[in-house]
Amino acid sequence: AVAAIRAKAPFSRSSITAEIQKGTGLRFEAGTFRTSWFPAGFTAEDVRLVDAGAGSPKPLLTAQTMVVKGSYLALLRSPRVMPAVHLTGAVVEIPSNGSDLLKRLEKSNSIAFAEIRFDDSALEIPPEGGNSELMRFAIRQLIFRHLGEGGPVGFEVAMTNPRPRGEIHSSGRFGPWKSYDPFATPVSGSFTFERVDLTVDHAVTAVLNSRGK
Repeated sequence: AVAAIRAKAPFSRSSITAEIQKGTGLRFEAGTFRTSWFPAGFTAEDVRLVDAGAGSPKPLLTAQTMVVKGSYLALLRSPRVMPAVHLTGAVVEIPSNGSDLLKRLEKSNSIAFAEIRFDDSALEIPPEGGNSELMRFAIRQLIFRHLGEGGPVGFEVAMTNPRPRGEIHSSGRFGPWKSYDPFATPVSGSFTFERVDLTVDHAVTAVLNSRGK
């Protein structure tokens, strides 16, 4: 009886797996999983999110650790709200069907997030067409606030741009997301792009610093 109650608890492995599958169409996998009752939530290690409908076993996201701090009261809201999600050592790969995935996620309104934080992570964009190199953005920290709540999403990011190599710090808001025309999505904020290496074939050396809003 105790095992059955634990399996059906809102932050058990089986419940989280089913909730993610239902809300996003992504399959949740984890090497280890520990449920926390007070405070509500869970900690998972060796995390993988796989697009079950894409026909590829390659995950969209991997993470060394995923810590979720939940709230039993927040689960009664619609959509359900997760107060805090923290991922460490995550790697996110943008798939070739990225726009289709975003449209599917936009239609799902079962889960919202007060805050999602990535530390020591990376964003990878696979080669496409004549570009044979993988684009990898090293992310020291990325924070999203009010994601999936229907309004603008706040963000803060500190990362390294691969080409030209430089350090980006930015904060602001974007959204609501317009899947039919992503470039029409409202965006506001500020940024700095520092220590930008403009060296060309080792013949011309230059370093640029810029900022803007």
